Amino acid sequence: TSIDDFWVVGGNPLTGPAELAQVQNRQAIAPDLGPLVAQLPKVLFKVTGVGDELVIVGANGTVLWRDAGGAFRLEHAALSDPLFTVSAVNSQNIWAVGGTGQALALHFDGQHWVDKSPADLPNLFGVSATRSETIVGGNLGALAQWQSGKWQVIDTAIEETFHSVWLDGHGGAWAVGGNVLEPNKAAWRGVIWQR
Repeated sequence: TSIDDFWVVGGNPLTGPAELAQVQNRQAIAPDLGPLVAQLPKVLFKVTGVGDELVIVGANGTVLWRDAGGAFRLEHAALSDPLFTVSAVNSQNIWAVGGTGQALALHFDGQHWVDKSPADLPNLFGVSATRSETIVGGNLGALAQWQSGKWQVIDTAIEETFHSVWLDGHGGAWAVGGNVLEPNKAAWRGVIWQR
């Protein structure tokens, strides 16, 4: 909510445990999750705010929701594929993306998580949503926008992976990434795409 009040998530994807904390006035405070701790994956990847609530995504299709009163619940955890990123317009319009090899895109409509995965795209690492459109990005330069109830693939002629995407709310879109999985650091190359 401010520079002195924010949330961080993480963990070790190989050994766990998943970690999350609220940082207030430079002090990290781990919430008491009670019995949910045993149900969490080894790592949580991203967190976003939805009004006074939080939506957190991670490995094994995990969606951890914190309501305005501070109570946590697992909203969705029935998948084996990871969810890497989440973007929320409001509590009736939330997108989470990920996948292993194939794209995974889930949309929350205020009641249910619905699979809206684009066909024939590799796994996704970035998502950004506004009231009028959603954009996703991922492996091998994959980029697509959800508009008027369907996906439109964007041909970028880029082969590197997009790790993050952003819609500015005024018609502009950005995607950034690179070939960071390349073991030779001298061959690393960053990419930026803009609409």
